[in-house]
Amino acid sequence: MDYSILIVDDERSILETIEIGFNQKGFIVYTALTGKAALEIAREKQFQFALIDIRLPDFNGIELSKKIKYYQPELITILMTGYPGIKSAVDALREQVFDYLIKPFVFDQVLLVIEKARKEILTKQQREQLEKKIAELQAENLQLKAMIRELEPELKHSKPAFHDKYRYILKNIESAISVYSQSSLKPKQQESDEDE
Repeated sequence: MDYSILIVDDERSILETIEIGFNQKGFIVYTALTGKAALEIAREKQFQFALIDIRLPDFNGIELSKKIKYYQPELITILMTGYPGIKSAVDALREQVFDYLIKPFVFDQVLLVIEKARKEILTKQQREQLEKKIAELQAENLQLKAMIRELEPELKHSKPAFHDKYRYILKNIESAISVYSQSSLKPKQQESDEDE
């Protein structure tokens, strides 16, 4: 999967340094010096991450993050600030902001946060795929039950062993779906709880 990121900072030197770093890591990179330019990009392009400076000439970075998420609700946002005192305000917005970085920082610090966020994206995608598969299996189980109900009149006139075989197969399918659901989803939930 190709990852893309929007970087918003009015300091051109910081913007270019981070851009070069992510280009070298294979990211598709979009850059903006103002909040207005960032919103124009958000309306036209799709990206998984946004790295936004808290203080921009025309926007507060937190407000900009909310506006960008209007166009891209699944966006993961990281804020940058040169004012450590604002940390408490950022902490209060953890539900909207994935993390924050205090300037000055080196690119490896940025990359570490993005890698953490990227793992969360993959975990979420894997979980969604598992849930979709389980839903498909459950739907198939319902179809099998319906088919067996249709066969009930015939099964009543069949040999008991034949009738029991159908019941046995259905029971095994239901058990398999239940075991698959528990083993696939619960461990990931536990891992998530442990990380917290």
